[in-house]
Amino acid sequence: LMLDTSRHFMRKQEIMSIIDGLMYTKMNVFHWHFSDADSFPMFLPSHPKLSENGAFSKDQMYSTEDVKEIVAHAIKRGVRIIPELDSPAHTLSWSHAPEFSSLVTCTEQWSELPQPVGQLDPSNDASYQYVEQMLNDLADMFPWEYLHLGADEAQSGCWSASHIKEFMKTHGLSDWKQLFNYFVNRVYEGKPSTRKAMFWSYSNTLFLKFPQDGVVQYWGKAEELKKVTKIYPNNKFVFSPSDYYYLDCGYGGPFGFSSWCDPYKTWKTIYSLELTDLTHNTEQIFGGEVCEWSEINDTTIVVQRIFPRAAAMGEKTWSAKDTPYGNTLSVMRRLN
Repeated sequence: LMLDTSRHFMRKQEIMSIIDGLMYTKMNVFHWHFSDADSFPMFLPSHPKLSENGAFSKDQMYSTEDVKEIVAHAIKRGVRIIPELDSPAHTLSWSHAPEFSSLVTCTEQWSELPQPVGQLDPSNDASYQYVEQMLNDLADMFPWEYLHLGADEAQSGCWSASHIKEFMKTHGLSDWKQLFNYFVNRVYEGKPSTRKAMFWSYSNTLFLKFPQDGVVQYWGKAEELKKVTKIYPNNKFVFSPSDYYYLDCGYGGPFGFSSWCDPYKTWKTIYSLELTDLTHNTEQIFGGEVCEWSEINDTTIVVQRIFPRAAAMGEKTWSAKDTPYGNTLSVMRRLN
């Protein structure tokens, strides 16, 4: 399960309840998308101003003690936590910290995006230095082997400044796709050597060249995965197809329009997806992950938005393809 705690803050109590739910429903990974354009609620010792200035309020932050308590809670329940530090995009909240104020581009609204989301300047060494420090913090806080490095939805227009173009020229980078690859791989090289990496992927970023030991998390449509796994034949995959595994769909969007990923994903839709049918090489499957983005839900309703639908994915993923227990009535009774 991935939970977004940036668009709306989720209290520690709800996070711990969700981890309890994962234990009960055969799910063993909590992917914590703790920061995004909207807020930065996680206290990091190397850059305390990120949460001090980037959180919605002082009451909507995760302290060192909060994280220790959540980590201990997860360990006792056999759930590992993968913290995500998404960059270069979705970093508007970082710009509120003084050291990042000149490193984040696209802090104003522009035509390609409904709201500013921020994007780190790839031409400044400080961008990589600070991300490396933050990843070291996360490695100290979370004892598990994986760190999620993001790499989601970067926009070419955010890297159009003249000094960035000059940087591309001097580094032999012919277009923004090569620049994006440069950024992703430099961040990867700066991560702690004791940690492995995960990355987001979708149809618009298939030009990225991920390291072979990196796990690719694909959130595009399920029908695209056979093609995508061929593009990255040496990588393991976490499958998160938005047309099956996005739990926030079907409730409308934050700007008052329909949800981009309509319709609502029922438990039966989720249960119907057979991961082994999505690739020619089942050895590439590292796992599946349902996602709960928080633009249109908050801490008061998040548990009900996740369960029991997430349980359908937990059972199906751990079950044999030809399980005799997969008929509708049988599954419905267990979910209830």
